Amino acid sequence: MLGVFFQPTTQLNLTNGGEITWGGVDESKFLGDIVFTNITTTYPSSRFWGLDLEATYGANLTILSGSSGLVDTGSPFLSLRPDAYNEYIEAIGAVFDPVVGMPKVNATQAALLQPLYFHINGVPFEMSPNAQSWPRSLNSALYGTSTATQDLDSTFLVIVEGGTTYDFILGYTFLERFYVAFDAENNRVGFAPTHFTKAIIN
Repeated sequence: MLGVFFQPTTQLNLTNGGEITWGGVDESKFLGDIVFTNITTTYPSSRFWGLDLEATYGANLTILSGSSGLVDTGSPFLSLRPDAYNEYIEAIGAVFDPVVGMPKVNATQAALLQPLYFHINGVPFEMSPNAQSWPRSLNSALYGTSTATQDLDSTFLVIVEGGTTYDFILGYTFLERFYVAFDAENNRVGFAPTHFTKAIIN
């Protein structure tokens, strides 16, 4: 068993933002019970920490159904296959920023963001509007050494377009909101909310 904990931040140099627990889980880092689901049998997700889930946005928009993908601590964002990603950003009215490589919304659109749910083994895991958002205080960091005019007012979204090999990848921006347990002995992966699941960053 391996437990992984991250937390969201509005600082560039956070030194205590994560924890790995070898041989078990740290019960102080999550709330309630861990919801486990078996590793998917769908290839190629089955070769990794893959799982099946459904995803819905707001009250009734299904963007993923019977889909397989994986959990990846090495991926910075949460990615969706192109058709699901397009449904998501069209529902929001987001536009793609080619300099940053992420979708963004204006203040009015940000205020209207709805929860994004990932249904894992029948249990909904809610990414709140804040969980879907990059912290605006760190917008300038997205530009790196680019000399392009920086957009410091828009809200960039941490859900990005993925490829077609996997329906989704639950990367860091998902994992900073939910504790994850990798159970190799029982061929399953589990999730639980944390004190930071609904943390406010904007």
